[in-house]
Amino acid sequence: MKKGRARGFDYEAALDAAEGVFRLKGFSGAGTTALMAAMKIGAGSYYSAFSSKENLYHLVLDRASERLLTAASMALKEKDGWDALKHLVDIVALQLVIFAPQGCVFSLTGAHQTQASSLKWKAHRAQMHTIVSACESRLKAERRREGLSNQVIALLDEIALEAALGSGRNGLVLVGRRGLSMLYDLGRQQNHTMSNGYGIASPRASQHGNVSKHELQAR
Repeated sequence: MKKGRARGFDYEAALDAAEGVFRLKGFSGAGTTALMAAMKIGAGSYYSAFSSKENLYHLVLDRASERLLTAASMALKEKDGWDALKHLVDIVALQLVIFAPQGCVFSLTGAHQTQASSLKWKAHRAQMHTIVSACESRLKAERRREGLSNQVIALLDEIALEAALGSGRNGLVLVGRRGLSMLYDLGRQQNHTMSNGYGIASPRASQHGNVSKHELQAR
C-alpha cells in the first residue's frame, strides 16, 4: 500500500472532535473555523487532509456507520434469534451514548439535507436491515413472520430518538427489551390465532404501560 504524506496531528482524534461539532451544530451549522479549532489543526492541515467540510462530514458519517455496524454484527454470535435481537438492542443502546450529544449521528447532523449524505444514510440503514434480517433468520420457523425486520428497525429508531431526548443506556435497553417483548408476545398471539383459523391477530393493548414477564428476557 502506498503511504500518503505523514500528518502532523492525530487523525482519529481529529475526527472524534469533528464528529462532536457536527453532532452539536449539525452539518449546516458547523463552521470550518469551529471545526479546525475543535480538531486543533490549522487551515493547511485541514484542507490537505480533508479538502472540504463536506468531505470531512462524509468521513465522519462513514466512520460512525462502520463503528455501529461492526458492533451490531457481534449480535450474530448468538445462535438463537431472540438472543441475537436482545444483544443487538444492547449494542445499539451503548453506541448511541458514546458521543455527546448522544443519539444517531445521521439524524442529529441533518444527513438528509444533501443528496450525498442522504445516500450514505440509506446505505447505512440497508446494512443494518441486513443484520436484523440475519438475526431474524435464526428464529425458529414458528416464530418468523412477515414484517418483523421492519418492526425491529422501527424499534431501533425509537431507541435512537430516546437517546437524543437524553435517556441513558439503561433506559434505552429497557425501551428495546420492552419493544422486543411486545413483538414476541404479538408474534405468539398471531401464530396462535392463525393456527386456529381466525386470520391475523390484532396487537394487544398496553395502554397502562404494563411490562410483560418477558421484558428482561424477551424470550
